[in-house]
Amino acid sequence: MTYSFNGRTQKTIIFFLLIIFSQTLFDGIGPNIYYIFKIFFAMFLIATLLLHFDLTIYEDKITYQITLLNISIYKKVLSANQITQMKFTRVGWSTKGTIIKTANGLNIRVHGFSPNAVYEQLVDFANKNNINTTKTKNYQILEKMN
Repeated sequence: MTYSFNGRTQKTIIFFLLIIFSQTLFDGIGPNIYYIFKIFFAMFLIATLLLHFDLTIYEDKITYQITLLNISIYKKVLSANQITQMKFTRVGWSTKGTIIKTANGLNIRVHGFSPNAVYEQLVDFANKNNINTTKTKNYQILEKMN
């Protein structure tokens, strides 16, 4: 099953910081540097607004992909034997999150995906493939609430 995530709350924070940052930082900098920086920062903002994260869970592997305008920027396919541990944590006030720890390479951080069933699917995946799982006390509190 495929789960998608589009981080809207993070984007509003980035946009708000952009407005504050651009109003206060550029006192005393020449106009050429100011406009070049503004263009690069606007390009960065547009790029972050168009990022899309996909997580696909199969029977024996997990695929994590980051795309920008349907162009794959980063793709990682993890088989069950490449995953050393799944740590289920609490992110923020009432959001579940998971850190998929890998034997080689970067860990994958999963939070904010649209259907909350993704966390139950990850637990089922870990149980079927004998992957070590840990749940923090805060995560267990969120499980009891749902």
